Amino acid sequence: MKRLLLLLLIAMSASVLSAQAMRKAIEQMPDTIFPLLERNDWLDMLDEKEANVPAKVKNRFGKEVEMTQLTAQEAEVVMSSALTVHFTLDSETQRITLTYTYKTTQLTEQTTRHYSLDWKPIE
Repeated sequence: MKRLLLLLLIAMSASVLSAQAMRKAIEQMPDTIFPLLERNDWLDMLDEKEANVPAKVKNRFGKEVEMTQLTAQEAEVVMSSALTVHFTLDSETQRITLTYTYKTTQLTEQTTRHYSLDWKPIE
């Protein structure tokens, strides 16, 4: 019984620690990746998402930006009605992948960019 309880506590601790992985990556992201949002905007969205309230901020042009998903390995941010950015954290390859999805009335296009965990571009 004690072993089971100990294993359960270890598993829960690992889950909590890993849940912070994407948050930590976003917290360390330089402003040059998304110049229309300031660091505090990102921190506000992270806090709001973790508090289970709508994670919305205004960008520098006064347009609404919303974080719609935040897990240990993924996050998704709707930058506008035409642009959604999906963050994927791959701990195995030590890389962060950003997938930009552009939607217009006639087509959808995706662009992918890869970064190291310290946000250096990987070609």
